Amino acid sequence: MSQLELEKLIPILAAHTTTTRVQGVLSYMDSAGAVDVPGDPDGVRYALSFELPGMVTDLLSVSDPNDRVTPELWWPEDRAWLVWSDYDLMGSKIFGSRALIQQIREHPDLESLDWFPNSHTESSDV
Repeated sequence: MSQLELEKLIPILAAHTTTTRVQGVLSYMDSAGAVDVPGDPDGVRYALSFELPGMVTDLLSVSDPNDRVTPELWWPEDRAWLVWSDYDLMGSKIFGSRALIQQIREHPDLESLDWFPNSHTESSDV
């Protein structure tokens, strides 16, 4: 997720939680070197905790300037939403209330896509 996307998304996420403390998990790739943080020597995912308002600044201070990454999974302490943002995906998935998702959909600087499972109803016109 880009810095611009984070800067636009974080205020929306903050408005949909009762806490500013966020938990996160770095992927194996991140904890193995893309982000210089003390990780598990066996390459197990590294859990972290940070304040949502300072997330962009904190991530920028520990990331390689040429390869910025966000935690793969992150959520507030009240678990009001979840962001899934893998370093090699073309997008991020955000789970939360209808109001949160609607606000993201309506934001002029954030792209969104509705994702629905295939319908398993049979049609007479095959």
